[in-house]
Amino acid sequence: MPKKCNWSVYKKHYNPKWESEEPLRDWVKRVPGDETKARCRFCNAVIRAHHSDLMKHANTATHKSYIKARESNVTRFLVNTQQTKQADISQKVTDLKLSVTIACHASINSIDHIGEVIKECGKSCNCSKNTLRDLQLHRTKCSNLIKNVLGPEMKNQLITDIGSTPYSLIIDESTDITTNKQLCLVIRYYSQAKRSMISTFLGLVIARRNVSKCSELQALTDAICKFLGEVGLNIGQCLGLGTDGASVLCGTNNSVLTKLQEKNPSIIGVRCVCHSLQLACSKAVEAMPRSVDFLAHQTYNWFSFSSSRQTAYKDIYKAINNGTSPLKIMAPSGTRWLSIFQCVERILSQWDELKLHFQLAKSKEKCYTAEMLHQMYADPVNKLYLEFLKPILGEFNRVNKLFQGENVSCLKLFRTIKPAVIQRTENLTELNFQDETILLPSMETDLGALFFIQLDKSPINSNAKIEVRRRCTAFLREACMQVAKRLPNNLNMLKSMTLLSPKIATSAVKPKVTELPFIDTQFKGDLSSLEIEWKQVNLVDWGDAVSKDPIEFWGNIMEYEDSVGKRHSERLANFALKILCLPISNADVERVFSQVNLIKTDLRNRMGQDLLSAILYIRSAMRCHEGEEVKKCRCPNVLPSDKILQAVQSSSFYDHCE
Repeated sequence: MPKKCNWSVYKKHYNPKWESEEPLRDWVKRVPGDETKARCRFCNAVIRAHHSDLMKHANTATHKSYIKARESNVTRFLVNTQQTKQADISQKVTDLKLSVTIACHASINSIDHIGEVIKECGKSCNCSKNTLRDLQLHRTKCSNLIKNVLGPEMKNQLITDIGSTPYSLIIDESTDITTNKQLCLVIRYYSQAKRSMISTFLGLVIARRNVSKCSELQALTDAICKFLGEVGLNIGQCLGLGTDGASVLCGTNNSVLTKLQEKNPSIIGVRCVCHSLQLACSKAVEAMPRSVDFLAHQTYNWFSFSSSRQTAYKDIYKAINNGTSPLKIMAPSGTRWLSIFQCVERILSQWDELKLHFQLAKSKEKCYTAEMLHQMYADPVNKLYLEFLKPILGEFNRVNKLFQGENVSCLKLFRTIKPAVIQRTENLTELNFQDETILLPSMETDLGALFFIQLDKSPINSNAKIEVRRRCTAFLREACMQVAKRLPNNLNMLKSMTLLSPKIATSAVKPKVTELPFIDTQFKGDLSSLEIEWKQVNLVDWGDAVSKDPIEFWGNIMEYEDSVGKRHSERLANFALKILCLPISNADVERVFSQVNLIKTDLRNRMGQDLLSAILYIRSAMRCHEGEEVKKCRCPNVLPSDKILQAVQSSSFYDHCE
C-alpha cells in the first residue's frame, strides 16, 4: 500500500513578488516575524501566505467595501488639496511676513501674544480667504522660520549678489552679554544688480582666544578663512581689510592683516579714520588742565543716580528759562566717539544754571563735591577753556560724522588746525613737531575769534590770561601732532582716490594712468588698453553724471554702450569701482555690535549663535539704503520668493512647531 503524502511538511512562505502583482500590490503586506502569514492593509486581516487564499480574500465583500471607501477618500482628498493649495501658500506668506517683522522690531517671545491678537481680529472678518483666522504662529515656529528659512535665504541672496566681485572686509571684536568674544565681519562691494556700493553684515564668528598671542592671531585668521570658505568667497578677491587700529588686527609685524597677506599679498590694510580721530582728540584733551576733565565727569556723576537732584535742578532751570526743561548732561566716554564735545556743549549752554544749582547744593547737602563744583563754575578760567574747546571739538565731531557716512573730507580738518600752530606750509608726512622753529609762539597762535572776545571780557589777571593761552596752544599742537601721527596713510590713500572723481576723470588735462591709486598692485589686465580708456573718458558727453557721486558716475560708465553696443570703458570702470570699495571707517561694524546688544540682552542671554546671526542677516537685508529721504518700514512689503516658499513647504519642522 503506497505511503500517504504529508502536505504539512511543505510550508509556503511570503513571496515579495506579490507586492508588484496587479490584484494584490495595493493591499498585501508582510507580517513581521512570521513568514507564513500575510496582512491586508485595508481590512487589517491576517491571511495564510498562500496565493489562492490571497485571491479569495480579494474577492470577499468586506475587502471590496474597504477598497471602495478608500477610493472615495482619495478622490475627496485630491479635491480638497487643490482647493486649499492657494490658501496654504497665503498662510505661509503671512507667517513669513510676521517672522520678518518680529526679527526686525521685537523679541521673538512677543509673537505668542501678537499671534493670538491677530487671530482674534481675523475671526471678526467673514471673508472666505481669511488667513489670519487660521493663524498658528508662536515663538517655536517663528524661531525656526527665522533661523532655518529666512536667515539662510538672506545670506544666500547676499553671497549670490557678491558673486566674483572684488570686495573689502571690515572686522572688529567685541564681547556680548554672555562674555563671548565675537568677531564681526562686514563686507563692502559694488552690487551690479543694485548699482550701488553695499556695506552690509557678512557674518558673526566666535573665535577661541588662547593665552599665547601667536595662537590668538592664528585662531582669528583661521576663523576668518574658514568662514569665507564656508560661504564661498575667495580670499584672493579681497581688496582691503578695515580695522579699528588694534595691533592684534593690523599690526605691522605680526597681526591678522599680515597673516591674511600671506594668503593674498595684495590686501590693503586700512585703519578706521573715526577711531584715529577719537584717539587723537582724547590725547590732545590731556594737554588741558585736569580741572576740565574733573568738571565734565563730576557734573554728570552728580545727577546720574539721583532723581531728587535732577528734580531740584529742573526747577531752577525752569524758573530761569520760562518753564523750559533742561537737556540732559552728557557723560564723557572713552568708547563713544567724541562724546566729550556733546558734554562740553551742554555744560556751556547751562553754565549759569549749574553754577546756581551747586551754590544751593553745597549749603543744603553739605557735600564737598558740590562745594568743589561750585568753586569751579565760579572760576571764569574754566569757562574760557570750554569756550576754546567747543569749536575745535565740534570740527572733530563734524569730520567724524562725515566719515561715518563715508564722505572724504579729512584733509579739511588738518587744514583747519595746522595754520593756527604752524608758520610754514609743509607736507603732512614731513612735519617734525619737535622742531620749535616751525611752530608759532603761544602769543601768536590763532585760538579763535570768539575765544579772544571772551578772553578780553574775562576779569582774570594778565598772568592767568597768558597761562590760558599757553594751555590752549599746547592743546592745538598736540591735536595737530596726533592727527599727523595717526592719519598719514589714510590721508595719502584718500588723496590718491580723489583722482577717480568725475571732475578729474572727465577733464581734458588729467594725471597719467600710472598715477591712479594702487594701479601697480590692484590692476592685473592690459595697462595699454586701460590707458586708452582713461584718455577717452572725456570724449563722451556725460551730462549730469559728472556732478553725481563717484560711485554712481563709474556705474554709469560701466553700463555705457557705444553705437555698436560695445562697452569700451568697462575695464576702467571696474577698476575704479574696485578701488572705491576700500573701507574708510568701521562704523558699520559698530552698528552691527549695537544691534547685537539690542538683540541679545540680559533677558535673552541664552540665544544661540545661529539665531543671532539669522536675525542680523534679516535686519541687514531690510535696512533702508542711506540717502533715502523717507525711511519706511519694508517689512509689510516683503514678498517671499518661490525658493523661500519651497524651503518652507519642504521643512519638516514647519508642521510640528505650532
